[in-house]
Amino acid sequence: MALKVLYDVDTVKLDKLPELSAMVEKFSGIPIAPTQPIVGENAFSHKGGVHAAAVIFDPKTYEAFPPGLVGRQREIVISKYAGRVAVEDRLKRLGVALSEEELMKVLSAIKERPEIRSYRDVDLLELAERATGRRLEIQVPKKIEAIVMVKCESNVYTTSVARRILWIKGVERVLEVSGDFDIEVLINVDSITQMNEVLENIRLIKGVTGTNTRVVLKKFNSLSAN
Repeated sequence: MALKVLYDVDTVKLDKLPELSAMVEKFSGIPIAPTQPIVGENAFSHKGGVHAAAVIFDPKTYEAFPPGLVGRQREIVISKYAGRVAVEDRLKRLGVALSEEELMKVLSAIKERPEIRSYRDVDLLELAERATGRRLEIQVPKKIEAIVMVKCESNVYTTSVARRILWIKGVERVLEVSGDFDIEVLINVDSITQMNEVLENIRLIKGVTGTNTRVVLKKFNSLSAN
């Protein structure tokens, strides 16, 4: 890492580190700690208001190198600890622009529910709608999105499977869930071919016994009420 970051010298394929780490986890039976540098689940997650704002303005304040260099993605967690900058940034990424007054209403609504550990995009949009009184506009997504429900063998460490799924290109989010399936996966790709490749890679993971895929037909975005 030092050779690449400090001197731009390529030695190994750094983006394969998560995959290598998952392999070691699989064969050793030792789970990767969420706080483990580089490969840990929370290695590139940012939550606190000032902390997250600094990362949004300049990632180098808390990240020694871009997450993409090692095959990871940055996550700004929206929770009771989130500040105005983080909430505004997330909403803008979702295509929602709010006034300062509206933004503060959304932030206050988040603070009023401290028991919620983090907000998914859909949860944040619904909260913004309630807090601002805006209606929702239906939009056809430009990319292909799909929700994949994954079933695992009963004797498999589900978290390990979920982490391996997360590192597949095209996978945007992975959740462990209750019910008939064990894992919920959101994929975002440019074509049906890419979607099929992602599905095939998920099915090849040891311990996965079946999948059920639902393609997203419509998305919802904020529309000012006039």
